[in-house]
Amino acid sequence: MVSLPRTLDATYERILSAIDEENRRQIAGVLEFLAFSGGATPDQLSEVVCFNLDDPNNVKFERDRRPLSPHWILEVCSALIQVKHYQWPYVSQGEVMSTADRETVTLSHFSVKEFLTSDRLRNNSNLSDFYLDAKTAHKRIGLCCELYASLFKDAMEELEAEYNKVTGGWLSIYPFEPEHSSLPLYPYAKRSATEHLRKAESLALVIRPRFPQMLG
Repeated sequence: MVSLPRTLDATYERILSAIDEENRRQIAGVLEFLAFSGGATPDQLSEVVCFNLDDPNNVKFERDRRPLSPHWILEVCSALIQVKHYQWPYVSQGEVMSTADRETVTLSHFSVKEFLTSDRLRNNSNLSDFYLDAKTAHKRIGLCCELYASLFKDAMEELEAEYNKVTGGWLSIYPFEPEHSSLPLYPYAKRSATEHLRKAESLALVIRPRFPQMLG
């Protein structure tokens, strides 16, 4: 792989150095998720911040860690990520009935991931907290997704049932969108936990902790 120009390295180093010490762990988790998931909504990233990985063998989900606004994350990481805005159409019999504003957050450039996973960052004593190891990242994301899907399976089913009851005949036009519910990470967590753990090596080699079935 071609190395990044030194000036680009210096730019990323300056951005990371400006992040407050108290926010470093949360921002590192957000960057890790974006680097290895491919993208997320602002609300999904707010859920990512809630994972407590202080003890890798006892992953916790602590709702009180959630930022007051999902856009706090975007402001802190503004130079490393980009937000794409688009209109989501609701269609009935081939006709667009209405649209909704949607946002997707990704890393701003492929070079951001290259830098975050580089030996240059790993060997930087002041910024090594932001270094991402692919194997470790996939394992961490997989365990977090597995926990989230386990904790909120029943709650998501209740949300969907209530939505279907309320919407009635409009369901075909406005289907339930779990990504935009109060549990926005659930669809991704359910769909991707096994895949992340497989990528970490294989499910047979990953030591999975016993999850507490209570929120922190």
